[in-house]
Amino acid sequence: MGYRSDVTIAVTFRTQAQLDEVWAVYCLDAGVAETGVANEWRRATNTEFPTLVFEGQWVKWYETYPDVRSIEYLIDLADTFADERQFEYASLFLRIGEETCDVEESVRENDPRGELMNMLHDMLCIARRMENAIET
Repeated sequence: MGYRSDVTIAVTFRTQAQLDEVWAVYCLDAGVAETGVANEWRRATNTEFPTLVFEGQWVKWYETYPDVRSIEYLIDLADTFADERQFEYASLFLRIGEETCDVEESVRENDPRGELMNMLHDMLCIARRMENAIET
């Protein structure tokens, strides 16, 4: 069966044109095409800045898996566009594993004003809560 995780990734850009350009290059990648993971990304409809979101529940999230590498490639590509074309972007990666202590959050960005990352942090977070159904 293997170890499973819940994963959310959001990648946001300053403009729709920047998102569209990165997305076009992403979809042309051979690994992305072969794994079909482009179909697993969704465009957010309630964000201030253009944003793509991936959500996976109970998935085997191993960095050596071709589909995981292809999903994470979008962040690498955004980073490349930031370096080469000065695109502003922010990405937030959240993962919760099966074990209580297995929680991961990582950010990558080229966001001098902090607006893109602030928006992502306002909309996504890992929240812990205790549920108690015991009646006393």
